[in-house]
Amino acid sequence: MEFRLIYQGELKSNARPPEKQVIRRYFHKQLEELWTQVPLIDFRKCLNPQAPAHEITIIQNISPFEFAPLVNAKLHLIAELEITLLRPEPPGRVVTQSGDIDNHVGKPGFTCSWASSPSPSRQVVRWP
Repeated sequence: MEFRLIYQGELKSNARPPEKQVIRRYFHKQLEELWTQVPLIDFRKCLNPQAPAHEITIIQNISPFEFAPLVNAKLHLIAELEITLLRPEPPGRVVTQSGDIDNHVGKPGFTCSWASSPSPSRQVVRWP
């Protein structure tokens, strides 16, 4: 399954929890729709937080929120993640001028790519 989550707005490397929650809610609407599509619709029964002990639930409670993670060991679901940052600056500046890229895209292990020119070629930065 391949899908895209799209966010257009400010991404601060030092965002406060309320600002981060705005982004989570933005993605939540898209992820909620994703769970109604094949093949995830087949796993909707696992979204019951009050599931009996003999049934699998993937809902994780991190008070005060409940999450349904797509990447889930119980259902053997894995993911490959590609992040494209479209920024109003020269290609590569986020890596060479903006400091620690972890603060821009999340945890180490992700791949970050950006358009290097109007052509289809791309530069890819990987880190452990």
